[in-house]
Amino acid sequence: MMFNSEEGGFGVSRRTSKLGDDGKSMKYFTLSCVCQGKAKSRAANSLKPQPKQNLGCKAKINASRCLDGRFMVSTVVLEHNHTLSPGKARCFRCHKKINPYVKRRLELLDKPGVRVSKNYQSLVIEAGGFEKLPFREKHARNHIDKVRRLRLGIRGGAEALRNYFARMQEKDDRKAEKENAQDHDSFKSMHPCITRYAIEKQFQEAYTNKKFKEVQDEFRNQMYCYSSLLKQEGAISTYQVDDEITIYDDMIKEVRFHVYFNEEECEVQCTCSLFEFKGILCRHALYVLTMMKKVKILPSKYIIPRWRKDLKRNYKYVKSSYDDLSGNPEAQRYDKLCASFSEVASMASKTEKSCMIVMTCIDKLKEKLHLNESSSENGQISHHTPGALTISNEVVNGTSMECNKVLSPAVVRSKGRPSSKRKESKVDNVVRKLKRKRQQSQKTSKKKKEKSIQVLVYIYFNYP
Repeated sequence: MMFNSEEGGFGVSRRTSKLGDDGKSMKYFTLSCVCQGKAKSRAANSLKPQPKQNLGCKAKINASRCLDGRFMVSTVVLEHNHTLSPGKARCFRCHKKINPYVKRRLELLDKPGVRVSKNYQSLVIEAGGFEKLPFREKHARNHIDKVRRLRLGIRGGAEALRNYFARMQEKDDRKAEKENAQDHDSFKSMHPCITRYAIEKQFQEAYTNKKFKEVQDEFRNQMYCYSSLLKQEGAISTYQVDDEITIYDDMIKEVRFHVYFNEEECEVQCTCSLFEFKGILCRHALYVLTMMKKVKILPSKYIIPRWRKDLKRNYKYVKSSYDDLSGNPEAQRYDKLCASFSEVASMASKTEKSCMIVMTCIDKLKEKLHLNESSSENGQISHHTPGALTISNEVVNGTSMECNKVLSPAVVRSKGRPSSKRKESKVDNVVRKLKRKRQQSQKTSKKKKEKSIQVLVYIYFNYP
């Protein structure tokens, strides 16, 4: 019986093990090939899967401890379902090891500044070739990096702290730039809806592209659900939703969930608790909302603010010691407003009356700013005319305060036929048909040519 992994050309990993009642001695263990088990692909693109090591190999060895303290081998499986390569077995993780002598040598030669590549080449020459060393150059570099970090932590605490903050600053800058790029992509492009439900359209307009794709996965998986009404108690309806869940590649399990819907409050809750854990409505709740209740608009509480594409990230306006706000007018205005608000807050916080006065003014200012933003987004310019203003005067500590509410004009349909329904001249119609016919003929000829080439290649290789 032979289960030597390095000579056999495969790697070994400990699959299962259990300690005894004393918590120290091993009760039993299982050693298996590193290619055991099945890996589930996690690639974002199913057409470009990542390579996997788990090939479902059954080779293993089981051993259990007897009463006399010795281990007895109970199961041995030596057959592998993959190719073995003894010459490349040293590349497996379980066979990569650096002995204490080599570690000490690497550390001593690193102090005077000898490069790791030259240090590793000397070890290769001394061992008589690359295949004689049980580790590669990257493992030597990893060991040296670990020793350098420990050395820096003992002697150079201030320098390590400075380097840490420098790395964090660079990382934060990259993070902010990445968020800006994602926000730009979400505003300039939009993933198309896969259904005709108004709820999906609501998520499309509110969420970023990345989060909207996760919501679309739940809409897509509605095809595997089936719902039926269990009971009705006043405004609360209880539905039973049967779903098919894929456990393995070829194994499907039927699971039953319950969805509760409050028609008066337009609230929905599912026993799978996906919304409570991830903040995304599950396929079961969406099935009830779209297929059973025909809900058109979701309440705002189901649209999580942190995933909205129009979310204002206030940390971009915070000034730090290494920031230069000269090229960011918006940040300059934010800094100026914060300084003014801080002074007002210090004066208004002394009494409850002054605090309420400031809060009332802030609420009116927010309402006015929202109206100005909505009018500017619609491309309308507000004019102070008597018919467009609502003026209210309030006296605060003997001072008259005026609040103007600007109203947007009514939306009027433009004249003429819509561009999508405009009539087309006969000449343009004929030209368009000829162009379409020419393109179809080109595609047909291209397919025929490719098919003829495939036939010739088949005849060439199969009928010499």
